[in-house]
This record gives sequence, C-alpha cells and structure tokens, in this order.
Amino acid sequence: MKGGSNRKYERVTLPSGLSAVRTEGTCREENEAFVYLARHFRSLGLNVPEVYEVSSDGMSYVQEDLGDCVLYDAVAKGRATGEYSAREVELLCRAVRELPRFQLLGAAGLDFGRCYPSAEFDSRLIGFDLNYFKYCFLKPSGVEFNEVRLQDDFDRLSADLLSVGNQGFMYRDFQARNVMLRERPGTSDASRDLALEPWFIDFQGGRRGPLYYDLASFICQARSRFSPALKERLVSEYLSAAREIAAGAGSGSGSGSGSGSGSAAGIDASILEDGPFRSTLRLFMLFRDLQTLGAYGFRGLIERKPHFIESIPYALAGLGELLSGSGSDAAAGVGAGAGAFGRYPYLCEVLTTLCAMPATAATSPTVAGTAASPMAPTTVGSKASPVGFAAVGQDEPLTVEILSFSYKRGLPVDVSGNGGGYIFDCRAVHNPGRYPEYKNLTGRDPEVIKFLEDDGEVLTFLESVYALVDAHVKRFLDRGFTHLQVAFGCTGGQHRSVYCAEALAKHLRNAFGYPSDSRCQDYPASAHNSVSPVGAAGDRIRIILRHTANSAAL
Repeated sequence: MKGGSNRKYERVTLPSGLSAVRTEGTCREENEAFVYLARHFRSLGLNVPEVYEVSSDGMSYVQEDLGDCVLYDAVAKGRATGEYSAREVELLCRAVRELPRFQLLGAAGLDFGRCYPSAEFDSRLIGFDLNYFKYCFLKPSGVEFNEVRLQDDFDRLSADLLSVGNQGFMYRDFQARNVMLRERPGTSDASRDLALEPWFIDFQGGRRGPLYYDLASFICQARSRFSPALKERLVSEYLSAAREIAAGAGSGSGSGSGSGSGSAAGIDASILEDGPFRSTLRLFMLFRDLQTLGAYGFRGLIERKPHFIESIPYALAGLGELLSGSGSDAAAGVGAGAGAFGRYPYLCEVLTTLCAMPATAATSPTVAGTAASPMAPTTVGSKASPVGFAAVGQDEPLTVEILSFSYKRGLPVDVSGNGGGYIFDCRAVHNPGRYPEYKNLTGRDPEVIKFLEDDGEVLTFLESVYALVDAHVKRFLDRGFTHLQVAFGCTGGQHRSVYCAEALAKHLRNAFGYPSDSRCQDYPASAHNSVSPVGAAGDRIRIILRHTANSAAL
C-alpha cells in the first residue's frame, strides 16, 4: 500500500494473530510526531489507531489495522454524480462532527513542541504553501504575472490568516481519504450502516492552529462535488459540535461517536457565531485552494501521478466558484466572490486568469515558451490562455487507447500525460512474418488472422490480457478516470501486435457494450513518434467507452 506521500504501508500479522499495518517513513521526526499524537489522542478516547511498536531507529512503526473501508470510497457514488444519498450525507456529517473533538479536546494537554515540522501555524508555513502554489502550479501553467505585485497580496493574505489566532489542534490534512470507517463491536447486519464510526489517520503534520483550516480542507475537497445544501449542512454540523464542546458539553462522553474525556482547550465562543465564522472560513477556503493546487502541481505535473493530474480541473472549478461567488459556495453562505477578497486584487486577477484556461484533453501543461510548448505564455488580464485542463461538469468518457508498436523502433510514447499504461509483449507468439506468404500482410488480413487463430498461441495469450484489462477498465469507470493506454509490441509491429490490438478492441466492444453515440477512431501513426500503425492504412485504434446513465453495461 502506498498513498500520495512517500510513506509505505504493509499489512502484517502479529505473533498474536492480530492484523496490523507496518508503516515505513522517510523522516524519523515525522514518524515520532505521528506516534506521539496517536498515543495522546488515544489516551483521550479519540478514534485513532493504536501504535503497537516502533523500530529502534524510529524509521518505522506498527499500528492498528483499521480495515479497508475509507470514507472517500464509501461516498464514491455521490462524488461521481454530485447527488449524495442520505447514507452518504450521514457518513460525511459524522466525520465533520468529530473534527472539533480533535481540535479542542485533543489540544488539551498536548505538547505542541513535539509536532513536526513546526509547533504552530505561522507566517513561514503560510509562505511555504503560497510559494508551493506559485512555483509548482502557477509558473508551470504558463500564466505570466508580476511577481512583486503577487507577493504584496500574498503578504496581506498571510497577515489576515494570522490575525485570527491559533485556537486548537490543526489536523492539517483533514479529508475523506484520511477517514476510515469501522463498525462498532457487536453490530448486527440490520444496523451496520448506522454503526459505522469514523476513525482518523495521517495527522502527523498537525500543529497548533486556527479552527477554520481543517473545515475548509474538508468542504473544499477537489472532487467532492458537494452541493450548496450539503456544504451548508457540513458547516452547520461542525458549528453545532464545536459550540457544544466550547460550552463544556464536550467533556465526558462528548458529542459524536467517541468517548473522549478531558476538557476542551480554552476558546472564545464568539468566534463560533455564524457571521464571523463563515466570513473567516472563506479566507481559509481561498488559502486551502491555493495549497491544494500547489500539491496537485507537484504530485501531478511534476511527479506525474495520475490521480493528482485528473483532480486539477475539479480544484480549478472550485476555486472559480469561490472567486465568483456563484454555485455551491455562495449558496452555502461560504462564497462571496472576489469582492470578499478585495484586499488581494492582483491575486484575484491572476487566479481568474488561471481558472479561465480553456478545456483541453491534456492535463499536463508544459513550461510555456519552450520548444516543447506549442503555445505562447499569456499575460494576466488577456483573453487568451496558455494551456488548458480537462473540463469539469461533463460526463467525460473513458478513452481506452489501444495501439501496436515495433520493439525495433522503441516503446510507444504516452501523449495523455498519465505516464503510460499496459505494454504486452507478443514476441512469444508464433510469428507469421517468418513465412514469405505473410510478409506483405498485416494482422488485419484474413490470412494472418487464420494463421494465428489456427495456431492457438495468441488465443491463450489474449485470455490473460482480457482478464487484466477488463478489471482495469471496470475500476477506471468506477473512479471516473478518463484514459487507459494498452500497447501491444512485436518485432515489426505488423502481424501479432496488430492482431492483438484489433482483438482487444473487439473484446471490449462485446464486454462493455457501446451506447449509440460511441465511436471507434483512427489516428495517423505519423503524429505519434515511433509508434507503429494498427493496420495497413497506418492508423491507430482509439476506442471511447461512454459512461452514460442509460447504459446498463456501464
């Protein structure tokens, strides 16, 4: 198991027979922070994994296995459609209701000096995140901007964020992927959904900080598609739980599912009043959106991790709504448009230009002005845009790109920005190209097809291919991914690889079906470097499977 970070996770069995998770980190101090925080929170009855043991060098530890049910996956249907069921809404609310318990109860008695990399939210850390956005996302986007004017607005934004003070523990990465769901012991089948409790992981970056940051992180999750009513519900649920704790009702059994004990950290209850709280929350939503784009730029555009690349359009769409004061944020009372950010006019101008970039099939901008970039950079305020990201709000199809190639000419080049996909080596299959009568034919010709199928080796080979690709396609459709590349290679890229590419295309048509508006597209091989053609006409196959509401197969 491996997440967006560089930590590695491995499920192990302890001598007692208990399942556990061994975590190997790359930073001893970060590991120590997690272990300390986990033990502190657990002593207060908060739902975090128990740490069983720590290695002598501090580079790994073994923690309680919380299972495989992640909140992010449990609300997958809602994320895909924007329509959350009553069950999904309740699961989200349970997680949000637990947040102030960590922030306020969890802060009591906590030694913030043991947090890593910093004890509290401060100007340096704000600067790190704003520069993360600037260097890992804004600059690679190709948008030209005045760095001095932008820094002036960054300085004002930093001062405003710090002016609210640090009221409790700041989780730092409070999102659905870091919330596990676990049944209460003794739960019956009939009440299983009602008894799912949220448990929390990945809080090792936590520190003393403002309450607003974590709630902003949760409701600004890029691919959540939260409706106006749901955002309003989540904010209201949070405020209700936080007010109870601030008033002293959170002591003892507390609110929510846990049984944490202890007293809440001191807090001025007036900051939880609707108007002031929501106004400040907007500010942290803007800051969190910038931090998120910085992370997506680094993990996606630089490290080329597909999930982060595919999340960029959603993050930009959310930022655009916040700036314009339209859509879900405005309706929920947490979005007031660029006017609410009047102290940062140039930043808003830059962000508006960024959000207006046109939709394209590519989610991998290059540095504008280089030989690799066909587009010139765009100045802030101009109508044109330098680069585009995939559109959001459309039901984009899953493109399964199937191609053949010759190993003599090199491996195929991925043009999607996802880093490539399957590559199947057909050279173990009996080669018709060894016989004179087939040398001028391809894998599309009946004579070659008959040779390969009568021989039978290729059919056995394809059985394994179908099993792998089918599973991948199903998973990609479930997760809303938009591109899968499957390449077949042989010596010359003419017979076996062409036959296999054609066979897989036919198999996918039969296995998944096509709505009436789907199509098979051919693209000239000359546009794709050394990739060999699929078929005699020098074309590539591109099959589009549309995920539509009236298609039972999909």
